[in-house]
Amino acid sequence: MAGLIFPFRRTSFASRSGFSNLKLIGSGINIMQQESVLVVEKQLAAYNLKDAVMWAATYAEDAVQQTTDGIILATGRDEIHRNILVRFQEPDLKAILLSRTVHDNVVIDHEKVIRNFPEGVGSVEMLCIYTVEAGYIKRGIFKTFNQQLTRP
Repeated sequence: MAGLIFPFRRTSFASRSGFSNLKLIGSGINIMQQESVLVVEKQLAAYNLKDAVMWAATYAEDAVQQTTDGIILATGRDEIHRNILVRFQEPDLKAILLSRTVHDNVVIDHEKVIRNFPEGVGSVEMLCIYTVEAGYIKRGIFKTFNQQLTRP
């Protein structure tokens, strides 16, 4: 089965609560895809609200986060929660969803993330590959690229 591609408006989610404006093109999305998209949407909304408890709750108890190079970033919901607390201290932090592709229970997001780096405010692009099982993110695989500074 071919994956479904979901284009999104480029908007800030930080000022809203709840889910982002999901604009589906076409039809035929199956239940597994819907459930997978919903949990990833909840995770993205919690990220932009900087709600660490809600964000971590989207991950399975035994979830794993890793890079595309296989480096383990965190194992288990508790460690995932602890790791994000530092990131959520960044005052300008927000993720902007550029595109999404869904294949069964795998959701692939391309995001632009505004960050506070030691050198100043900037952005990175991220490829986020989420595997969803039983309503939770079981694995997140991340690739960060195209870091740019917007102001010192």
